[in-house]
Amino acid sequence: MDNRLSMTIRSTARSYLEIIFHRKWLLLVPVIFGTLIAWGYSYTVTPMFKSTAVVEVSEKSKENPYIKGFSQSTPITGRMGEIIQRVKSKTMIEEIIKELNLHENARNELEYRNLIDQVREGISVTVSGSNFLQINCSFT
Repeated sequence: MDNRLSMTIRSTARSYLEIIFHRKWLLLVPVIFGTLIAWGYSYTVTPMFKSTAVVEVSEKSKENPYIKGFSQSTPITGRMGEIIQRVKSKTMIEEIIKELNLHENARNELEYRNLIDQVREGISVTVSGSNFLQINCSFT
């Protein structure tokens, strides 16, 4: 009984292998076709770069000159405008553009300014938690 069962399993497995071998073009053609479509799409789509950073910001403390030992701390939400302004400043964006070599395609000053504006528009800053900032930047 065991011998007939093992013979049946062997012949079934062999039948499947023969079918796959004889019909291999049914497997290869879709794989090759899908690969060619993916390769073609990768050359036509505009590349998009996205980066996210989480930064811990400590509270800024300011000494009161009239009362010794008394300091006033400023929470992140009160300094958000200053932080966003610093992150989106022209000097900060120019450093990023030069570090990532994004300025290579800018042929003149107008295109360079447009590049700075485009990077600035892609930056967003949000508060996450009590003293964390999430900075997102996307560029196409």
